[in-house]
Amino acid sequence: KTADQLLLKHRELLINGGNRAGKTEYAAKRAVNLLVANKGARVWCLHTTEKSSIQMQQNVVFKYLPAEWKTARKTKITNIAYTQKNGFSDGTFILPNSSQCFFLNYAQKREVIEGGEVDMVWCDELVPLDWVETLRYRLVTRNGLLLLTFTPVTGFTPMVKYFVSGCRFETVLKSELLPDT
Repeated sequence: KTADQLLLKHRELLINGGNRAGKTEYAAKRAVNLLVANKGARVWCLHTTEKSSIQMQQNVVFKYLPAEWKTARKTKITNIAYTQKNGFSDGTFILPNSSQCFFLNYAQKREVIEGGEVDMVWCDELVPLDWVETLRYRLVTRNGLLLLTFTPVTGFTPMVKYFVSGCRFETVLKSELLPDT
């Protein structure tokens, strides 16, 4: 709820957290909710490589698709073909309401993101800062959302540094999982 409220106000959100903290679950569910609720919506989900996208993103996005759409027959519009081994066919799927999700990765040339217009971009893990700057332009005409999820296993990246430099704490919440110290 807190993340959704922040996105309404700021349109960009960086979620840092440890392994198994729920970042990917939140982002995948948020992406699917947007696709389902908005006819003709377009979402880009980005990860480090195609294989990491299949392994760590696409399966979670598939999990949150409405059950009746997971088995929807292919039509002139609808095309949802998913396997655990290969992820979504051609790295994309189209829902019955004409919404479409694309899976891209940072191993591709940055030019693959030039020119597009999307309602949401979800960058998971090691997104290069220059990609973030370019992706922002893809969201402008649709007042889109930029959601970044990151586990700082090896420390902060230039992208994380950019987002947290000059930040100030507005709210501090107590952790439900950590004991008082």
